[in-house]
Amino acid sequence: MADDIIREINEDVKKERLKAIWKKYGKILSNIVFIVLLCAFIYIGWSKYTRHKQEKENFRFNEAVKFIEKKEYEAAENELKTLLNSSFKGVKILAHFKLAELYKIQENDKKAIEVLDNIIKDSHTETSFKQLATIYKTLSEFDTIEPKNILDTLAPLRQEEHPLRFIAYELSALAAEKQKDLVSMNEFIDILIKDEKTPEAIKKRVEQMKSRHITE
Repeated sequence: MADDIIREINEDVKKERLKAIWKKYGKILSNIVFIVLLCAFIYIGWSKYTRHKQEKENFRFNEAVKFIEKKEYEAAENELKTLLNSSFKGVKILAHFKLAELYKIQENDKKAIEVLDNIIKDSHTETSFKQLATIYKTLSEFDTIEPKNILDTLAPLRQEEHPLRFIAYELSALAAEKQKDLVSMNEFIDILIKDEKTPEAIKKRVEQMKSRHITE
C-alpha cells in the first residue's frame, strides 16, 4: 500500500510539473508549431505557384515558336517579349535567343544585336551563354565592323578545347581574309583542318576558302 501511495504522489508531482511547464512554455511551443506549419504550407503553395508559372511560360515560348513557323512574326515577337524578364533563367535565355533569331529572319540586324547585347551585358547570365551570344552577334555585324575587332572579340573563344572554338576559328579566318591577311587566314584554317574534332561541314568550308586563294 505504501508503494501505491508513493506511486500516486509521484504521478501527481509529474502532472503538476507538466502543468507548470505547459503554463510556462505552452504558448511558445504552440507558436513554434504554428510557424512550422505555416512555413510548410507557404513552401507547398509557392512550389505549386512557381511550377504553374513555369509551365505557363513554357507554353508561351512554344506558342511563339509556332507563330514563327507560321510566319506570324508580330504575334511571336509579343509572346517572346513577355518572357524576356522571366524569373526562370532557362526561359529567359531561350526567349532572348529566339527573339534575336526572329529579328534575323526579318533581316533586322540592329534589333537582333540589341537583344544579344542584353545577354552579354547581363551580370547574371552564365559565361557559356554570353559567349554563344557573342558568336551570334559577330555573325550579325560581320559586314559592318572592322576585322581586327572581330579577331579581338573571338580571341578568348579560340582557346584549346573551348566548345565554340571551331566556329570562332572559321569566323576569324573570314575576318583575316576580309583584311587581306592571308597568312593569318591560313593559320586559322590549318588549325581547323588538323583538328580531328572539327565538324566536317566547317572543314569543307575552310578548305574551299583556302583553295579559292590558291587558284587566284
